[in-house]
Amino acid sequence: MHTHRRANRAHRRADRAHRRANRAHRRADRAHRRADRAHR
Repeated sequence: MHTHRRANRAHRRADRAHRRANRAHRRADRAHRRADRAHR
């Protein structure tokens, strides 16, 4: 049970970081698509 609590806390921290990275990725993806359309 103790190891599970520690893993759960680490997972929540990783989940927050992942969501922040996901938001940044979507913004970069939109910019990339716009540049791609302009290129063609």
